[in-house]
Amino acid sequence: MAAPAVLVGALLTVVAGASPAQAKCVESPKQQQISIGGRVVGIEEAQSTETCEGNGVYYGRIRDTYSDGSCVAVLYYDPSLVGTFGTSCDSAGYRYTYRDTRGDSIYDSNFRGKLTATGALSPEYLNVGY
Repeated sequence: MAAPAVLVGALLTVVAGASPAQAKCVESPKQQQISIGGRVVGIEEAQSTETCEGNGVYYGRIRDTYSDGSCVAVLYYDPSLVGTFGTSCDSAGYRYTYRDTRGDSIYDSNFRGKLTATGALSPEYLNVGY
């Protein structure tokens, strides 16, 4: 019986260690600003309360917030998949669905923003607990 308690404690430690901007689904969905070259070029945000049910499905929206002539895309990095899940060219944004393919019970993945005109990438951001 001690092993499950240790596992739960370890999971709580990992989640609690994430900053509020990263842990979108731990408390409530939050926005993540996508920065490239020191400028905020887009915003990624959860779009549904179903996002945080722990079923491995994330409902998001990417919005282009910088008028530079380029659209902003959101790319997810999962061990078995790297792909673009949404692209936006305006502040209205684009809604998308990401399904975790890892099959773990934590449901976490890294994503990056990308400018479509130049291919420039943002740092990786962590999405947890969906």
